[in-house]
Amino acid sequence: MISWRVNNVFEIVKAHGGRTAWSDKHPAYEWLNGPSGKGIDDLYALEQDSLIPGTKVKTTGSFKAERDFDEARVQAVLNEIKGLDSTGSHPAAVPTLFGMNFQAVSVGQKLPKAGPGDEAGLVGGYLDASGTPGNGLAGQLAYVDGAVGELMAALKDNKLANSTLIILASKHGQSPIDPASFQPLDDDPYTKTPGYAFHIADDAALIWLKPQDRVKNLAAAQDYLEKSIKAEGIAQIQPPNALALAYQDPATDSRTPDFIATVNPGVVYTSGSKIAEHGGANANDRNVALLISGPSLKPRSVPALVQTTQVAPTILRALGYDANELQAVKLEGTQELPAAPF
Repeated sequence: MISWRVNNVFEIVKAHGGRTAWSDKHPAYEWLNGPSGKGIDDLYALEQDSLIPGTKVKTTGSFKAERDFDEARVQAVLNEIKGLDSTGSHPAAVPTLFGMNFQAVSVGQKLPKAGPGDEAGLVGGYLDASGTPGNGLAGQLAYVDGAVGELMAALKDNKLANSTLIILASKHGQSPIDPASFQPLDDDPYTKTPGYAFHIADDAALIWLKPQDRVKNLAAAQDYLEKSIKAEGIAQIQPPNALALAYQDPATDSRTPDFIATVNPGVVYTSGSKIAEHGGANANDRNVALLISGPSLKPRSVPALVQTTQVAPTILRALGYDANELQAVKLEGTQELPAAPF
């Protein structure tokens, strides 16, 4: 269970009397309720890692299955636009703040080939360094484009288009885009780290040591990781003192790993089932698109460097609330997105 330390945007909207709704990829996304436990009125969270009926393959192993997974949640949002709850079973006020995430493109970037229910010959990922999508990924992009169009049409049909701010963003990119740089590696060597307790490795590795033996194993663990640089494609090892400056001190905060290993571009820790991943510090992971559309906004491109953390205070400003009601905004001085005339 996640223990929140600061409130979130859903809770602020609720505090002002608004209704909230969200759809995501795991029931565990109930953490979006925030520290109050009451941030979202209507949480529609299916399990993405369910098996495709009649197979031993998860939905993430098929382009079509992942589109179907997204489509079920698109229908939930359409129900909310029409003044129903996410299931379509009961009348409900249209939420003040609502939305969903799409998984189809992410799977299209990571899945190398067709799975159950897919047409033969489909390939995922990109074909070249310029980002030309494979036909499997192209189909996922086309699906999301159509789904967003369907949501827009529903807003118009229900006379909500002129009062709705729409934000399209991404939590992460995917690395690598250039297929020639793809380097699949095994992350099992991280389990041999002296004092090892746990690790997460996608296209970076976060390593935790056992708390009771942490101090005596720190030096040996760092030495082991430094000797693993070539084998594990490590670009940089961030030791505890560096992490204490950037995050919290791992000696006193169990959320902070004891070490982070960032990797060379193209390195992905995989058994062979995926051709891209996220979670690292490379440009492909961190540079993402961000689009805002609303009745008071004129089409333009803003070249300023921004962060996704700026989305939440922008939402609150658009609703007429004080962004400093978000504790993280107040602590970190997060600015709203530039050029948004609210």
